[in-house]
Amino acid sequence: MFKKVLAGAIALTAFVSSQFNVCGASIPRSEISLGGITVNQSPDFMKKIYGEPNHEEPFPEYGIHATYGKGVKIDYNNLSNEFVNKYIMNIDVTANNGWKTPAGIGVGDNISKALNLYGEPDYKKSNSIKTFYAYYPDGYSENEPSYGLFIVFNTSSGKILRMYLDGPGIYRMDEPVAVKDRPYRNYYDNFLK
Repeated sequence: MFKKVLAGAIALTAFVSSQFNVCGASIPRSEISLGGITVNQSPDFMKKIYGEPNHEEPFPEYGIHATYGKGVKIDYNNLSNEFVNKYIMNIDVTANNGWKTPAGIGVGDNISKALNLYGEPDYKKSNSIKTFYAYYPDGYSENEPSYGLFIVFNTSSGKILRMYLDGPGIYRMDEPVAVKDRPYRNYYDNFLK
């Protein structure tokens, strides 16, 4: 009996490790999703699932800020031509409202749930009140500096306060600079305010 339980536990551990790369920092690209929506999808797809936003507001040049219910903000480009189609640029969730990753992590959960599923983050930064974690997807490229799942949580309680998805298209930087030296790291400071 013990051998069967042990074999089952080993098989389960191997499966979870292969799905979520617990030993490494990268997570499956399928986890870069909140509420069934991913960056780079069409805003029309989003509207098929959630309907029209509660509020939409243009922002400079080509973008739209869309708000859904309590604590969901989605930015998408409103430019569509022969070179580019409309796409979701980022998703920002700040309320415990059911918008979760495919693995079930959302605002209000404890950060230990993300750590158990995804392992240590690729990047982290803290102050006395908040901690910021950045998880990049498997196959992450230097040309996708802000593409990933970003989680902000209360430093003392571990409660997740904010989940943010950012897409590779809008902040693309092609210069060959090490990730740790990228200027966009200062952009992450905004999450700790």
